[in-house]
Amino acid sequence: MIRRTRVTAALLVGAVIPLGQSAVALASPSAGGDRIRGAGVSHPAGDDQRSLQVDAQSMNTAASGATGHLTFDHHSQVGLNHFTGTISCLRISAQKGTTTVTLSGRIDQDHTATGVPLADKPYAFTLLSTSAGSQSFSLPSFIPGPPCAGSNKRQVPVTQGGFQLGSS
Repeated sequence: MIRRTRVTAALLVGAVIPLGQSAVALASPSAGGDRIRGAGVSHPAGDDQRSLQVDAQSMNTAASGATGHLTFDHHSQVGLNHFTGTISCLRISAQKGTTTVTLSGRIDQDHTATGVPLADKPYAFTLLSTSAGSQSFSLPSFIPGPPCAGSNKRQVPVTQGGFQLGSS
């Protein structure tokens, strides 16, 4: 458990967000597009640890195109699975106190404990944030689908760090 000796706050898109906590500001549409940055770690119990680092910006287009990159790591008893990818689609929506971020793209480089190659395969993730401040991210989906379809795989809670949304 991380020990916090002081609380720091930042103003981002009109919302106060505690830094170092798992919280996301609700983004409002803008002419420059939406942006997501941050890193979330899920280490709920046992030896499994997953981390997702994202830096992406949507383009000002109706097609939800985006530019950016991500890194995903999964440390387990089997070993390390790691990949980096280019983000080509980012969609942010909010409904009833939950912000949903879907992103997709292609894997640039990978290392898997099982030796299964992932390079140049499509991937998708879904991130969730509640108005109460909790966040989670999905396990990656590697099944080709429509752009920004996200992943319907199991969500894991963010226990360290978090993601921040804003407008550019």
